[in-house]
Parts: sequence; structure tokens; C-alpha cells
Amino acid sequence: MIIVLVEHFLNNEGIHYFPEWIDRARPVLAPFEGYLNIRRMKDVENASRCVLMLEFAELGQLRSWAKSTEHNELVALLDPYVVQKRQSKVYSVSD
Repeated sequence: MIIVLVEHFLNNEGIHYFPEWIDRARPVLAPFEGYLNIRRMKDVENASRCVLMLEFAELGQLRSWAKSTEHNELVALLDPYVVQKRQSKVYSVSD
């Protein structure tokens, strides 16, 4: 399994929109092969951080999603709120 943690750096309006945006992302992601889950991660020490965890079965499937038109359109919904480029880190989960 592949997990990617993505932090979006958003203004105050974007911080409030972020949970709704995650909800909008779920049905967009659902048809993609290998998609498992998307979750909002809440920093217990800094509630203003906008972090998500995205799970895919395989790295190639994650990369296909990241290159898709649907991905670009979804990320574009956050553009009006962005104050800094997002950061991501990809992990492989092993037993």
C-alpha cells in the first residue's frame, strides 16, 4: 500500500473550506484504480494546518491519479486560497 501525506498551505478562508474540499474529493477519487481512501489529518497542536492522507494500492496507480485531469481540476479548486506551494511525502507501507 502507498500513502501520501499532502500539506496544503491555505489562507483563513481556505482553511475553513478544506474539510468540504476533502468531501468533494472522495467521489472524484472513487473511480480511480487502486484508490483506497482519503482522510483529513488534524494536527492536535496546530488546527490551522491542512493535511490529508491519501491511500492507493500501488505507486503506479497513485502516479496515474496525480497526472489526471481530475486531479488537476480538484487541486484548482484550492487555487484561490493558496498562500504557498503544497508539500507532499510518499510512503510505502509494509508489514
